[in-house]
Amino acid sequence: MSSEKQTIIILGAGPAGLMLAFKLLQRAELNIELIIIEKRNHPGGIAASFQQEGIWLDYGSHRLHPSTPEHILNDIKNIIGPSLLKRVRNGRIRLQGHYLKFPLQPLDCLVHLPVSFIFGIFRDILKKPFRPSGPALSFADQLLHGLGPTICEKFYFPYAKKLWGCPPDQIDVEQARKRVSAGTVSKIVKKMLSFLPGVNSSEANVFYYPEEGIGQISEKLAAKVTDMDGQIIYDTTVTGITMEKSRGFSISVKKHNDVHKQLKADFIFSTIPVTRIVSLLASKRSCPALTAAESLTHRNMVFFYLLMECDQWQVVDAHYFPETDYIFSRISEGKNYNGTLTPRGKTIICCEIPCQHDDEIWLADDEKLKRLVLADMKKGAIPAKNLVKVFSKRQTNVYPVYTIGYSKKLRVIEQYLSKIPTLISLGRQGLFTHDNIHHTMMMADRAAHCLGINGQWDVDKWEEFCNEFSNYVVVD
Repeated sequence: MSSEKQTIIILGAGPAGLMLAFKLLQRAELNIELIIIEKRNHPGGIAASFQQEGIWLDYGSHRLHPSTPEHILNDIKNIIGPSLLKRVRNGRIRLQGHYLKFPLQPLDCLVHLPVSFIFGIFRDILKKPFRPSGPALSFADQLLHGLGPTICEKFYFPYAKKLWGCPPDQIDVEQARKRVSAGTVSKIVKKMLSFLPGVNSSEANVFYYPEEGIGQISEKLAAKVTDMDGQIIYDTTVTGITMEKSRGFSISVKKHNDVHKQLKADFIFSTIPVTRIVSLLASKRSCPALTAAESLTHRNMVFFYLLMECDQWQVVDAHYFPETDYIFSRISEGKNYNGTLTPRGKTIICCEIPCQHDDEIWLADDEKLKRLVLADMKKGAIPAKNLVKVFSKRQTNVYPVYTIGYSKKLRVIEQYLSKIPTLISLGRQGLFTHDNIHHTMMMADRAAHCLGINGQWDVDKWEEFCNEFSNYVVVD
């Protein structure tokens, strides 16, 4: 054990920050004081949960996938206990006026997809050898070459425009690699076959979900961290970070009651948006990293909730709407995630509406959103039942937007931060990446193993892990 106690401050009490704290505090050889700073009054970030009318709700659709590494899943099981449920997926996608089961299933697609769509796919397969085969420069190039026009123009391109707010030919090719695991027709077919009984034993069609919403993972982790003598400071915003001349950092924070404080840290782990951490560090407006950070963009989300007087609205857990005819990209029903029908006589669904900061949707009041949502639900043949009330919540920085050329800007930021070896940015927000919860927890686990007894950071090991992270592909 190191003789001199070091202060470690983690920015953000989401799944990555909490798992990192948990893993560091498990290391008895470290002599540390650990503090987490969280701007909200609760843990979890966008993966938090809350109760309304006795029903547990998430910010959109969240689930823990069976591809979660075994040791991470075991940690979660040990912390949550029997409250972590194993559930069978039951989703649907609205496409070409029909609903398809999701995950996709071969027979269901053949029965419900329009004949013209199926013939279009076969035509694209036959034409593939004759399509241009040069290097893909955009999301559109990559998917057109692998899938052909039919699937792209009817599914992926409108979905991309809806989620990220950009035409697909302006989105970087990396977006296709990170978000489209099946980038060819043969891979799509193989993936569909994997869900057939007896074909794949990997439990591909199940997921894990806590009884009290996805946020129960963060709530239990937060309790564990405080039990292990870690400290979590809620309702606190970081307003500045100064590198001390001798060593360490001085962190300026502001409580929501306007009380200002200075905290000292020997080491900082940041899980807040990497664009934000640069703005907190950079003192000169001419700093190239700050210019790069200001040019990177995120997509925001309005979560619109509808309370209805019925035990259950649908048997489906999540409906996906890739087409731009619908304002929402997904609708989920919390009761169908944890499998409970209580409380009886009421249910709540959540509509996810991607948007830009300060655009018409972001600024719309609940009455306007209600009119738009109800009209599109009716158009999608899934009208509301006995609607009682609606309410909305908003989240910034939900999806990083990979416009062409974003990677050069991100490298400028990475090079700037690499010169500060005692400040590490990680997690979904900290690495400006599309990832699942289990990915961010794995990053935290890896980071905890890179910190030496005396506070030294193993740069080579972390670089190796970052290369591993770059190969993560989002599981839908």
